[in-house]
Amino acid sequence: MNILRIKKLIFLHLQHLPMKSRAWRPLVCKWGGVQIISPKRTFIGEGVIFDTNYPQDIFIEEGVRLTSGVKIVTHFMNPNTGSYDRGKVHICKGAYLGMNTLVVKPVTIGERAIIGAGSVVTKDIPANEVWAGNPAKIYKKTVGLIHMDIISFYRVERWLFERHIPVLPKIVQLLIFLIFNSKITADSKIGKGSYCVCKGISTVLIPGTEIGENCVLGLRFSTVRQFPYKEVPCLKNNVWVGPNVIIAGPVVIEDDVVIAGNSFVNRSVPKGAIVAGCPAKIIGWRKNLDYAIETNPKYKDGRMPFLTK
Repeated sequence: MNILRIKKLIFLHLQHLPMKSRAWRPLVCKWGGVQIISPKRTFIGEGVIFDTNYPQDIFIEEGVRLTSGVKIVTHFMNPNTGSYDRGKVHICKGAYLGMNTLVVKPVTIGERAIIGAGSVVTKDIPANEVWAGNPAKIYKKTVGLIHMDIISFYRVERWLFERHIPVLPKIVQLLIFLIFNSKITADSKIGKGSYCVCKGISTVLIPGTEIGENCVLGLRFSTVRQFPYKEVPCLKNNVWVGPNVIIAGPVVIEDDVVIAGNSFVNRSVPKGAIVAGCPAKIIGWRKNLDYAIETNPKYKDGRMPFLTK
């Protein structure tokens, strides 16, 4: 047993200690050899067990939730030969594995797939489907018009626009207005992984707005021009925007910025800053937070105290 193998075993056992299920435990599992793309955006509950022989064969994309008691193995007994076969387990973006789910075959679990508690997964699971049982079988599909948000409509609108298909982008834009009371034109740019809270209701983006990857856009978020400037707002990657935020003018919001709700931003914001107010001012820095603000799992009991003079 070499030193690298011993190190992986140590970290895979350390992850059973009490720690935050988001960020810390995924990070420790990554040190143990599990291929986790984004520990900050991955949830691993207590009692999750990974194959200690070949943890490097487990691939977990961002947004995955492994709840308590999930077990994933990557080497399997072949009943025909009596030998152990090795395979890879790939869990795609946004998948959810219920409590005590057991993965016992080399499978791929598709994006946003949901697996019910206590299920035994023995075959590939397509994206946007709910599976449950022993062995797991399809229960229902989750995709449909009612589940689509404003970003899904925008992706269609953008696809049609890039292929210079006339009229249809305008029809999709009209559907966005009628369904979500929102406006996103096809010449705006929104990166992968970005999404709107509450399906993007009352979101208004000025034509040409640029939004990077993995941004979270709050309810009633708007971008506007600021006279006499021609340029429009540009948001980089991993920006978190609270509800009722307005960003005006040729401003650039750098990576990892947090904009508090009801803020009016008319100046560029440096990387990692937390801003709030009207006009917005820097009130802190994201690196000083002890949790991932967009996916903070902790809640407190009780009510707030009464106001005093």
